[in-house]
Amino acid sequence: MVHEYPQIYEKFKCIGGKCSDSCCIGWEVDVDEAMYYYYLTVKGKMGDRIRSCMEYRDGEAIFPLNKEGRCPFLNSKNLCDIITELGEDSLCTVCTEYPRYYETAGDYEQIDMSLSCPEVARLFFRDGEKYEIVVYDDGIFCEELSKTKAGSRDKMRLKRNAAMNVVDSVDIKALYKRLKSTKPEELFGFLEKEIDNVLRPIMKGRHKKAYDESILSVETKSLLPHLETLDNRWKEIYDFIKIHDRKGDLSKISYDFLTAAGDEKASLQRIEWLRRTLKYLIFRYTIEAYFDEDVIYEAILIKRCMLILCFICSVRCYLSKGHFEREDMEDTAHIFSRQIEHSEDNLEVLKGRSIK
Repeated sequence: MVHEYPQIYEKFKCIGGKCSDSCCIGWEVDVDEAMYYYYLTVKGKMGDRIRSCMEYRDGEAIFPLNKEGRCPFLNSKNLCDIITELGEDSLCTVCTEYPRYYETAGDYEQIDMSLSCPEVARLFFRDGEKYEIVVYDDGIFCEELSKTKAGSRDKMRLKRNAAMNVVDSVDIKALYKRLKSTKPEELFGFLEKEIDNVLRPIMKGRHKKAYDESILSVETKSLLPHLETLDNRWKEIYDFIKIHDRKGDLSKISYDFLTAAGDEKASLQRIEWLRRTLKYLIFRYTIEAYFDEDVIYEAILIKRCMLILCFICSVRCYLSKGHFEREDMEDTAHIFSRQIEHSEDNLEVLKGRSIK
């Protein structure tokens, strides 16, 4: 079986109680079927505690959050009592896999690392890091897809790789010069064209016209009120975006962020962070077109995610009076990922398939 994953997959290790925003806070834990039946057999006080905390809703078992919004097994040291009492093998699948995500199609598996994990974000944006993809064949036989389905899957992989190569080929110094010579009020149009150039390998042929019509039919900023709010920090940022978009100065705020108010070195660093994030989005979502059977939705999602991320970065930079360092980028990407990538409803809205 062939596996593809970002290089940081091999470098990641959960830092547990040292994490700045634990994944055991704010999210209910889904209990997979195998662990549900295992938990029914655990003896002693720990078994009784697990069963007393577990609920069964809509045909699925979960560990609901306590009054403080924490997993009931997350102790005062931000460590998991299930691990300390029963070992890591006793964790639910979602706990052992996160922040890894798996997409499997026949004898191929794509593994992603989510930026919603602060430690992944730290590794992702650290100085000198490159977003490189590792291809590994473990030699284990796996049932193959039909020739037609395998061809469709591999076609998506080729398109994805072509788009990522375009990202890598961009001369960011030349991009900075073009950006700086752009009028602030024309910034968003400039950004959209740059992203469209990257996505061109994905949007070849009949898809291009439908993509253009879909992305133009609803302005990205106007979709923000339709997004489910999972994090209060998101609401504060959205409220700011809404106010300044109405005033007409959001483009100037974004222009100042991207050009770093004339500081070329800082601007190039910010552009590099965004370029790296664009590769992350392309790698993570293009393969979903194989399952959706229409790459338009994924291309629209990637473009809108990049624009929203730019808005958020710009707002945070403005609020901190122009200060925006690597740690700010890490945290911004982390907030963005938790808000967008962990809500199927939000993803559907940004793909243009669902507006509440």
